[in-house]
Amino acid sequence: LQRQQELAREAELQRQQELAREAELQRQQELAREAELQRQQELARRAELQHQQELARRAELQRRAELERQAELARRAELQRQAEAPPQPVTPPPVGSETVKDRDQRVSKSIALLDDYREFAVSQRTDTDGPIPALLLSNTDDAEWLDVIGHFDLLPIAYRTRDPQKGYFALDVARGDVIPTTDFDYLGARYAQNALQVSGRPLRKGLFAQALTAVRGKAGSGELTLSLLCPPKFMAYLNWKSLKTCTSMGVASKDVAACHGRLVRSGTGWVLSMELITLRDGRRLRVGRGT
Repeated sequence: LQRQQELAREAELQRQQELAREAELQRQQELAREAELQRQQELARRAELQHQQELARRAELQRRAELERQAELARRAELQRQAEAPPQPVTPPPVGSETVKDRDQRVSKSIALLDDYREFAVSQRTDTDGPIPALLLSNTDDAEWLDVIGHFDLLPIAYRTRDPQKGYFALDVARGDVIPTTDFDYLGARYAQNALQVSGRPLRKGLFAQALTAVRGKAGSGELTLSLLCPPKFMAYLNWKSLKTCTSMGVASKDVAACHGRLVRSGTGWVLSMELITLRDGRRLRVGRGT
């Protein structure tokens, strides 16, 4: 009986141990399932987060692309509007109101709008070019003159023909002001040594004639000369244009007294359209179109 009882106790102990092992195994399996489920959920959460971030990134790229497209359309529309709109004349700033640096920057932008500026920019003066004939602007309209003076900072001055060292009169033709001065250093710092001469109809009628009348009231009797001073870079362009015109016409520059041309707007740019050349022997030759 004792042996049977001992065997029964051992069998029960083994059964209890087996049940405990099975329970522990089930617990471990359940923990593993829960851990795997959590891992899968975390992976799904991260995948969803990445998906949402990618969607947001694409949406931001699309938004920026649309903004850039709208900005480009607006820019093109503005350029089209400017191209179709009539150009607005520039009122010349008051004499001496700009620094040399600001003036040079402004004039450089205007010169770059000339139709043949690129050709001029890469050109070089050679010893075989010969003397440079004077270039006379043949514009007659006051509005054109004001536009040209404003864009290229031409300075009209009047001085006593027989006594130029006595001083000069700076003419603010846009405002009708006449400024007597002896400040030749101002001219030397801003303008080329050579000047454009004004003659003919502009001296008889229009803003230059009115300016000369005002000068005579201050200068008294005596002959007056009216000149247009030019920034050095613009004068360099005019000199180049004169030589180019002589070459195009097949005439030596030494035989040319003057080249005549009209500086006018062309769309948003400028064109110096050459019209004729005057030879030293008195002949006048018409210049072909496009020169």
